[in-house]
Amino acid sequence: MKSLYRTLIGTCYETHSIYTYSHQGTLLLDAVLPSINKITSLVREITAASKEQGIGADQINNAITDLNNVTQETAANSEEVAASAENLSATADQMMDAIKKFRV
Repeated sequence: MKSLYRTLIGTCYETHSIYTYSHQGTLLLDAVLPSINKITSLVREITAASKEQGIGADQINNAITDLNNVTQETAANSEEVAASAENLSATADQMMDAIKKFRV
């Protein structure tokens, strides 16, 4: 009987210890859970901000591409204007030579 009594007492102490550890674990989880939720929220915000930055980077890239195209068009137009100016200058020289022949 004493052996059974000791076994029961031992089991009660072990059960109480397990309950105590379980309760402490629950308290720790309850204390950590708000931090985990905050971290989850921050990660979501970072993800959203990263997507917005990606969109912004794409827009900047498109703007730079447009500026590059306009710059190339301007350079081509400048070359055409330079060629036209050269032709006009040559034509003006020819006209001056022709006018010199008619001077009295």
